[in-house]
Amino acid sequence: MEKTTKRKTKPKRPLVEKRMSENKEKLLMALKECLGIVTMACEMCGIKSTNTFYLYYNNDKEFREKVEEVKETVIDFVEHSLLTQIKAGETTATIFYLKTKGKHRGYAEVNRTSLEISEETAKVITGMQIK
Repeated sequence: MEKTTKRKTKPKRPLVEKRMSENKEKLLMALKECLGIVTMACEMCGIKSTNTFYLYYNNDKEFREKVEEVKETVIDFVEHSLLTQIKAGETTATIFYLKTKGKHRGYAEVNRTSLEISEETAKVITGMQIK
């Protein structure tokens, strides 16, 4: 009878776990400082590849949730900056805001397209029968 062996997964070593945990904390702090730009955060932490960040992000739910919190904080910061510019009378900021947040009031760009065709093409089109 053949002996089948089940492969056991190796438990992670405590030092590796500790280093990963420290890297994640450093990355989160750097991510806040870099306004969510992953490459810059990795560089600040001495992590050579963004693959490490995405490995943590894709495999650690808690880390992913904290990254999402950072992203939301960055959006809040940018919104605040935009509103500050609007209050200061910056026309471009005002237009941008209205185009994105005021669409329901008609502040949206409308693209109009016109098509000119020859008389011959019009005859062909109107003479077509749909089967």
